Amino acid sequence: MDQLLKAHRKVLLTALILALSFSLMGLSAEKPEDLTYVRVVQIIDGDTIRVKFENGEVEKMRYIGINTPEMREPVECYGEEATKYNRRLVEDKTLWLEFDVQRRDKYGRILSYAYLDPKGKAMVNAILVAQGYAQVATYPPNVRYTDLFLDLQKTAREHGLGLWCGCNEICPDTAPEDGKEEDDQTTKKPVEIACIHFDAGGNDSRHKNGEWVTLKASQEVNMSGWILRDEADHKYRFPDFTLPSGESVKIYTGSAGDPIPDEDRNADCGKGANHELYWSWSKFNAIWNNSGDTVYLESDTGETIDTCKYSGEGKEYVCQ
Repeated sequence: MDQLLKAHRKVLLTALILALSFSLMGLSAEKPEDLTYVRVVQIIDGDTIRVKFENGEVEKMRYIGINTPEMREPVECYGEEATKYNRRLVEDKTLWLEFDVQRRDKYGRILSYAYLDPKGKAMVNAILVAQGYAQVATYPPNVRYTDLFLDLQKTAREHGLGLWCGCNEICPDTAPEDGKEEDDQTTKKPVEIACIHFDAGGNDSRHKNGEWVTLKASQEVNMSGWILRDEADHKYRFPDFTLPSGESVKIYTGSAGDPIPDEDRNADCGKGANHELYWSWSKFNAIWNNSGDTVYLESDTGETIDTCKYSGEGKEYVCQ
């Protein structure tokens, strides 16, 4: 009986969140103008499809502002579920597209918000996040609905919907009661982005170890396969490395043999860190932008563990 009640609550909760995603898209702003309609001709994965425009052209299209688990080998946790759900939503249907500032990504794919309704309601991007099949992935300048996506993601994560329960050990049955905070063990991040030293002394591209990110653990975590990345999707994949509880690690942009500029040696960010890792970035350009960037930390299952956005003032930024 308890299991039946839990399942019933989960169904009701899912329905409520889905209704919220529909209603928010109707109330979030004025009706989107100049929507472009297309016909869906292929489902590639959870966040990418192929569409046919009115003039007959067929284009690969990616939903803006979200990211679903990958279907490329090795298939990531919840990749198949996200793809199947996207198929249920849009296969062989007409969609109405809203564009943001940037219409294509570096791979030439069309970028858009896709609606199931010609009046600009029932946004597919928002539904995928609300149901727990996608995580928020912000790539400026396309940030029109970032706040909405973050609100929906917060709710989905709190209630363990989709990948938030399917790819994690913690699967809450219901939302916390009003006026009560969740238990610290379920809300505290196992690893947090403590700070980033983003502006190296001298030329950043020539002094890569003058840039680093510091992480701190609240519990012992094996970070093998975890990913640290920036807004441009440059990725550092962690080796077989365990970060003990209460300890911190600095991830330098350069290699172990590269020098650290004298003016950066005594920087506050990561002072006294217990461990050091090296990105070994070999290209001439630096990773972290002095004008502002976002640091993303993702687990080996694709879950976003923590993010830290800085504006570019000064040389380093404290995230906590």
